[in-house]
Amino acid sequence: MPGTRFRFVAKPKPGWNGVVNCEVLEASEPALFRYSWTDDGGGDRTEVSYRLQPRGAGTRFTDEHTGFTGAGGFFMAQLLGRIRRKMLSVGLPAVLAGLGQDGGGQGPQEGSAAVRT
Repeated sequence: MPGTRFRFVAKPKPGWNGVVNCEVLEASEPALFRYSWTDDGGGDRTEVSYRLQPRGAGTRFTDEHTGFTGAGGFFMAQLLGRIRRKMLSVGLPAVLAGLGQDGGGQGPQEGSAAVRT
């Protein structure tokens, strides 16, 4: 639902407390999920979108993270791109493997990153 706020919480790193504040901007089940992404320290507000499109006998998944500005934004886009590729190549397959045919599963597992506020 647009307007819903949530956070991603990760292990803090030097210069970053590990918190990203998000707000749902658009959701159109099952095709689109788009939300804002803002560092807890007040950095650039960027946008993340996930799209699902029928493709032959399967589904095409597209993700975008846009809105980065300046040299710092370029660095963050590169860093987050590497992290996202790992999430999609390692993390997502593990999650999908735990889902049943109806999309149901065991719910959030230990280490889940999303926290609703």
